[in-house]
Amino acid sequence: MKAISLSAIILSCLVGGKALADSGRYTLWGHGSDSCGSFVKEHQRKGPTYWLQVSWISGFISAENGEWLLSIHAKLPNLDATRFDFLKGTDASGLILWLVNYCRENPLDNLGTASMKLSKELIDRQAKISGDAKQ
Repeated sequence: MKAISLSAIILSCLVGGKALADSGRYTLWGHGSDSCGSFVKEHQRKGPTYWLQVSWISGFISAENGEWLLSIHAKLPNLDATRFDFLKGTDASGLILWLVNYCRENPLDNLGTASMKLSKELIDRQAKISGDAKQ
């Protein structure tokens, strides 16, 4: 029963975040509104704009991780939410490479959308790892 309710809460957090992102009901400031095509081009150049984009991505992903952990803790205060830290076991190089690959396939998306998709990918991965650790 506990595993079912934990899964339901995690799913509700995922669905809620995705629905907000897909609805366009929030505004992106900064380089999050840059296109994926621009990011791929800047990644090749490694100029100042690229590093500003990377900085924006790092802040966004870190904030998403913090918000994710807070939402789990709010719903299950007795659970050690840190085991769902989706940045655990990752590094900036791996995250950037994932985004470059995603952006090559989706050049018309913006970095905000790409970063949201990366967050979801990391949440799914961490939920699987956390689920495997319980068994």
